[in-house]
Amino acid sequence: MSYSVPIPGGERKMVSAIKKMLVSVFEQGDLSDFTQLFQDTTQFEGFLVDHATGVEELTEAITAVLSLIDGAHVAFGTTIEQDAWICVIVQVMAQSATTGAPVMLGGNIIAHSDGSKINAVYCVFDWIRFFEGLDLMPPSSALACVTGQKLVVS
Repeated sequence: MSYSVPIPGGERKMVSAIKKMLVSVFEQGDLSDFTQLFQDTTQFEGFLVDHATGVEELTEAITAVLSLIDGAHVAFGTTIEQDAWICVIVQVMAQSATTGAPVMLGGNIIAHSDGSKINAVYCVFDWIRFFEGLDLMPPSSALACVTGQKLVVS
């Protein structure tokens, strides 16, 4: 289900820019919109736990993620743009580049804009489910951890 906050005159500028960028990055593998959408000093909180990531670092991380998947399709859930704040719920459905198995990377992006570029980002993605789909983590890894079991990978 998709829900967007109704705004007279259609979707707002920054939500549209984020959606365009995500489609460009994941469906076409083009990172040019990504690097142009953010200020050089933008820090991405939450992408990696306890580690703020800059634009250059995140570009490298996204390139690594893209090397693991094929045939990506981006879908959007709730999108909100209110004043300088933006929220986008996103799902990337793809296939594992090595096995062809379906994988999904879902999450949300909360951002702050100065009107033309994004200057602050907090994002959360379900990396465990993604890496399980790639066979890089055992099935039900999150469940094992929630029950207090040690996750042992051999």
